[in-house]
Amino acid sequence: MGFDIQMFKILKHTYDKYGKFGETLTIGRQGLHTPARVVEMILNVSGVQQTEFADDVLKNFLGSTTVDSLDFSDYEGASIIMNMGKPIEDSFSRKFDTIIDGGCLEHIYEITTALRNVSKLCKVGGTIIHVLPTNNQCGHGFYQFSPELFFSLYSEKNGYADTEAFLGDTTDPNWTYQILPPKEGERNDINHPNPLYVMVRTKLTRENFSHEEVQQSDYSYIWEKSKHE
Repeated sequence: MGFDIQMFKILKHTYDKYGKFGETLTIGRQGLHTPARVVEMILNVSGVQQTEFADDVLKNFLGSTTVDSLDFSDYEGASIIMNMGKPIEDSFSRKFDTIIDGGCLEHIYEITTALRNVSKLCKVGGTIIHVLPTNNQCGHGFYQFSPELFFSLYSEKNGYADTEAFLGDTTDPNWTYQILPPKEGERNDINHPNPLYVMVRTKLTRENFSHEEVQQSDYSYIWEKSKHE
C-alpha cells in the first residue's frame, strides 16, 4: 500500500476544495511510492523528502495535524491495530477529519463491515477518500470496485455529500477521468485494456448515516418507473 501519482492527484484535488486535512487516518500504513520531485510538481510545493512512508507529506504539505494508521498487523508500524472486518469499538467513533483508504479495503473479506467502520471513524463534516482497484487487477485482492457502488452508497439520502469518482490508469499517470453518476437507468459500463483505480471522495454529513438501502441505480430506476405504469 502506498501513495502513487494517481493518489496524489486525488489528494491535491481534495485539498484544493476543502483545505487542510486535520486529524488524518490512513487505512494501512501508506508508503511514499512517488519520487519527491513528482510529489512537488503535483502539489506545487518544494522541500519534499524521500521517506519510506507518506506521513510527513501529509503533515507538511496537506495540512494533517496528526497522522495515524490502522492495520490488522503491526508489521509496518501502524499506530492502531484493529480488524476492520469486525465492528469497531465506540471509543474510535468520530475521531478523524480525513480518512484515506489507499488500497486496503479490497483485502478485507467483510467489506460491508469495513465500509461502515470507515464512516464510523470519520467526524461529521469529515472527508473519506478511497483509491481502489476497479479493472484488470484480478488476484490483487478479494475485490475490484465499481464506481456505481460508491455513487449508490455515498448518496445524500444515506448521509453523504459531494461524492465524486474518478478512474486512474496504473500504467499511465496522465490518464485520469472523472466518472459522472449514471442517470435515468443508464449504466457506466467502462472497458479499458489497462489496470485501473477507482478514486472516490465524499463528505460525511450526519452521524446517523445509513448503509441499509444501497441498490444499483439502474434497477432502482426500473423499479420506481414500474410503479407508475
